[in-house]
Amino acid sequence: MKKIGIFLLLFCLMGCVRVGTTTEESDTTEVEEAQTNIVNCTNEANQQYTFFAHDDEIYSMQEIFYMSYEEVGVSEDMNMDEMKTNINNKLSERYSDVPGLSVVADEIADGQVKIIVMIDFDVADNDQLVELGLLQEGEVQSQYVSLKKTRESYTSNGFACAVQ
Repeated sequence: MKKIGIFLLLFCLMGCVRVGTTTEESDTTEVEEAQTNIVNCTNEANQQYTFFAHDDEIYSMQEIFYMSYEEVGVSEDMNMDEMKTNINNKLSERYSDVPGLSVVADEIADGQVKIIVMIDFDVADNDQLVELGLLQEGEVQSQYVSLKKTRESYTSNGFACAVQ
């Protein structure tokens, strides 16, 4: 279980950066519709991050990565259903009380377990995500997770990021 937590802490949102905003009153009554952006970042280790944003504000993200049987604490002598149940129970114990966070084992094949992490930033408490090591604390008290800064951080850490 510690290994699962360590890997999630290392991989989840390693580059997501919260930023602050200021609010200003506007004299116009016209409301601009936010542009929806989807950015997909991948690396050579077969990790994939997909960020969903309105303009620069990320509202949701999905992470997909793979771990070995040993890393998640299962053995090859277990059947696939037992493995998946065992892994998902461990993940649930650790993360079930975190609103807006879902972590599940999806596919199991060839000695690898596909882990999917979903974060809904509209529901999640950013401070709790920072405490868990799933979100990097910004330089200022942040109001949202910045797509631009996150993409820059992932690119500088060797990920190839593309707008979809």
